[in-house]
Amino acid sequence: LFRSFLFLALTGLVQTLIGLTHLGGMVKYCPQPVLAGFLNAVGILLFVSQIGPMLGNEDAHSIREVLVEFDQSLAPLNLLVVAITGAVIAWPPRFLHRVPSMILGVVAGTVAYHVLDAMDMGKYLGTTIGAMPPINPPFDIGLSFYSFVQVYGARLPDMIAAAFGLAIVGSLDHLLSSKAYEARTGVRLDTN
Repeated sequence: LFRSFLFLALTGLVQTLIGLTHLGGMVKYCPQPVLAGFLNAVGILLFVSQIGPMLGNEDAHSIREVLVEFDQSLAPLNLLVVAITGAVIAWPPRFLHRVPSMILGVVAGTVAYHVLDAMDMGKYLGTTIGAMPPINPPFDIGLSFYSFVQVYGARLPDMIAAAFGLAIVGSLDHLLSSKAYEARTGVRLDTN
């Protein structure tokens, strides 16, 4: 939990530094097809990383691992849940036009999963995240940080590099959205 918090805090710090140093203005020198290609590549990588869980193999780190263990871990009804979720996102019900389609898709997928599980088809479904017990925030955060640095100090540079990468991707996503907004409305935005 503390590692996740530190990672996100580092990402936010890097994004703040990008804004304060006015590096967001550099986006005007980057063609929109380059930014769009970069973000499309991120989307493709995210999709490929979800192929294993869609087929029931949550531990697979590559498509090769999914294919090697295909017959042992196949959960065919996961594909039905994915199809229902995608269909509701792509074609949301008209009477719920005020609710974002992504939220409707998550709700529809969750309901489909639990309906199939209630129909005693759980063995053909993958696992869920599981129970999430409530966690009280620790009051010894300084002590936790000190012990974290002692235990994970050697991995801190890797965490900083990953946070920098996530901050760049998030900033580029924002800048691409800003450029698309500017192109449609003609209103100039401060990219920083």
